[in-house]
Amino acid sequence: MVDVPKTIAGAEVFFFTPIDHRQRHTGNCRHFAGGELQGPAFALAICRYDESSGYYLFGLDPEGQVVTDSLCDTIDQAMFQAEFEYEGVSKTWMRPAVD
Repeated sequence: MVDVPKTIAGAEVFFFTPIDHRQRHTGNCRHFAGGELQGPAFALAICRYDESSGYYLFGLDPEGQVVTDSLCDTIDQAMFQAEFEYEGVSKTWMRPAVD
């Protein structure tokens, strides 16, 4: 079982999923970091900073560090974007444990 983090980069995690055989990286969206084209993410997270009205779709590396981000107005938009980029991800979202 995967431990779902409660925060990533100081933002509250609402949904998290590792990227594995259950999803397909569609190639529908290209992300660049430091001028370099990024490959598929190791995991995705939908998060929000306290001072933000929007939600971030983070693409994470194997160490759980944010490599890519997309700002969306709503959680539904972030989930739609995630499915656009990783077919099948809608079925694998997990939520952080409640204390």
